[in-house]
Amino acid sequence: MYILKAVIETEETVFNKDYADMRRRVYALKEKYPFACCTVGARSWGGRALFTLGLGQPQGATLFTGCVNACDSETTFALLRLFENMCRAVESGDKLCGIRLNEIFKSRGIIIVPCVNPDGMEMRRCGAVAAGCYAGLAQRLCNDGFEDWRANAAGVDLSRNASDDWRRLKETEKSVGYTSPGAKYYGGKTCFSEPESRAVASLCRKYGVRHIVDVRKGNNSLYVTGGDCGEKGALTAKILRLCSGLDRAEKSGAIDEERGLCDWFAAEYGRAAFSLEYKEYGEKNYPSFEETAVVAAIM
Repeated sequence: MYILKAVIETEETVFNKDYADMRRRVYALKEKYPFACCTVGARSWGGRALFTLGLGQPQGATLFTGCVNACDSETTFALLRLFENMCRAVESGDKLCGIRLNEIFKSRGIIIVPCVNPDGMEMRRCGAVAAGCYAGLAQRLCNDGFEDWRANAAGVDLSRNASDDWRRLKETEKSVGYTSPGAKYYGGKTCFSEPESRAVASLCRKYGVRHIVDVRKGNNSLYVTGGDCGEKGALTAKILRLCSGLDRAEKSGAIDEERGLCDWFAAEYGRAAFSLEYKEYGEKNYPSFEETAVVAAIM
C-alpha cells in the first residue's frame, strides 16, 4: 500500500498542470524548507505570481526557466520536483545524483522560475476567462479553442519577446504574417514589453546569472546558444549532452525554434545558454533530466 501511494504521489508531482496546484506546492515547499528561497518575483498581466525559487548562493547562480510557452506546463512540475529533491538532499546531507549539494551550494546556487507563463498555462485549461483584463481580446483571437495557445494573456509569444536582434525577429514574423497579438509567434511591440520576460531579464542582471537552462517539451534535443563563449561554455555543453542523452541540435531558422531569452542572454553576457527539450517528463525521462539539471547547477 505504501509503495502504491508513493507511485501515485510521484505521478501527481509530474503530471498535474494547474496554476492553483503549482501555487499550493510552492507554498508547501516554503513551509517545509525554510532555508530555501521562495518569493514572488513578478506578476503576469492576469495578476498571477511568477514564483522564484532558490538554493545556495544567488550571485552567479544557474537560472532554470519552465513553461515559457503555455503548452509546456509539464516542465513546471518537473522543475518543482527537482527543487523538492534538492531541498531534501540539502536538509539531510545526502547525495543527489552522486553529488552532495549542501557542500556545493556553499559556493554555487540555483534560481528556478518554474512557470514563466502562468496566464498561458491557465488559458489552455480554462479559456479566455483566464486572461483577466485581456479576456475580450483572447476570446476574439481564439473562438475555436485554446489547445494551440503558446502566448501570454496579451497574445505575446514570450519565446520571441526577447532577442539579440529585434529587427531580424520582427522581419521573420512579418514574412509569415504574424504581425499582431495571437495564439503564437507574435513577439510584441517592443523587446521586453511583457512583465514575464522582464522578470527573467531582471534576475539575470540582479544576480549575474552564470547560465540559463530553459526547460521545454520538444523532440529530445539540446540547443546551445553561445556555445562558443569560451572553453567553459563548450565544456558545459558537452557534459550536458552526455548526461542528458539528448542529441545536440542547431536552430534551422524556423519561426517555431525561437529561443529569445537564450539568444539575448548569450549576446548580452557572453555566456552560454541551454535549452533542454524532452518529449515528456515522466518516469522514463525524469531521472536523466534531474541528473542533467544537477550537473548544470554546479558547472
